[in-house]
Amino acid sequence: MPTVFSILFNTKMTFKKLNNKFADELSGYGDIIFMIYGILIGLDSVFRDYPYFNESGLGILLFVILLSIAVSVIVGRYILPYITLFFGKLLKGQAEYIDIKTVFAYSLIPTLIKLCILIPLYFNIENIQTYTYFLNIFNLAFYMISIKILIQGLNFFNDYGYFKAIINISPFLIIWISLNALSAINYI
Repeated sequence: MPTVFSILFNTKMTFKKLNNKFADELSGYGDIIFMIYGILIGLDSVFRDYPYFNESGLGILLFVILLSIAVSVIVGRYILPYITLFFGKLLKGQAEYIDIKTVFAYSLIPTLIKLCILIPLYFNIENIQTYTYFLNIFNLAFYMISIKILIQGLNFFNDYGYFKAIINISPFLIIWISLNALSAINYI
């Protein structure tokens, strides 16, 4: 997977290289990325809610991680690509299922890097306000990079412009913005 880090800075060239690979190889890479994402999201939720998990023991920790892996693979392998493929076909896109799955998998790379940076901070930051400050900065920066990868990937594989690529991912952006707004309301 030498393309993992080149996706951040040279997105279009990386997708050109990935376009020449076999579908089985791309599917395997995508599944691995979704599994790693599930592991890191599970660990992130465990460390964020550590006092609750500390009382429950190792069994609940493993259950949360396995559940995170299962959900991320199901969502990443089936739900997101097929919804995006449906909207892409409505917009006269040329992409196939494996192309869309690859775009979603590689758009998770910035989030994986973010989680690898933030999880060790749980052990080093004693002030929760400092951690929240770092979290907000990292979230904004890495979400923007993920959206850039999604838009450029859909643009490349669907053979249409950036405007249609933005329209193609707009259902997910609306859901993401709505969920963030709801979570912000909970903190008020």
